[in-house]
Amino acid sequence: MKRVLTAALALGLLAAPAAAVPIVGADVVVASDGAVSAIFDGSDAGYDSEIWFGATLLFQNHLTSTGATVALGSFNTGDVLTFVLKVLSDGGRTYATGNGAGNPDGLAHAAVEAFDGYTKVGFEDIYGGGDHDYNDAMFTVTNTVPSVPLPAAGVLMLAGLGALGAMKRKR
Repeated sequence: MKRVLTAALALGLLAAPAAAVPIVGADVVVASDGAVSAIFDGSDAGYDSEIWFGATLLFQNHLTSTGATVALGSFNTGDVLTFVLKVLSDGGRTYATGNGAGNPDGLAHAAVEAFDGYTKVGFEDIYGGGDHDYNDAMFTVTNTVPSVPLPAAGVLMLAGLGALGAMKRKR
């Protein structure tokens, strides 16, 4: 009976839908061939900043209306889209999505959260990581998924292997 309950609990946990969890340092990746748009979700920042995609200014955090949408173009599955936050009130420092290797402080300044068919991106605008709230400039990107940074993927794999080992040990 105990094994039946354990199996039922495990199946229930595995079948439960996972809540979206922001991934700090993830890339924004095109999910399938086709059009991609960016939609401004707002800002809770004290600093003035701009969100850029390549040479295109998408949004200004204190001037753009929530819901403003910009068509980014058509992309191929797997293309990595890099967005940049330019902090005007802090000497023009720029922070890009991704692992942070190219950022002035070497830290990731964007959190990316997966939903069905789109991702939400939130930037942190303070050098050195700030308060890690990732709500200083927020926007949605359609037809995209986040990548899992390699260190996080390794941790997830080790956690899964550890859980399998623990289950096997109990037998």
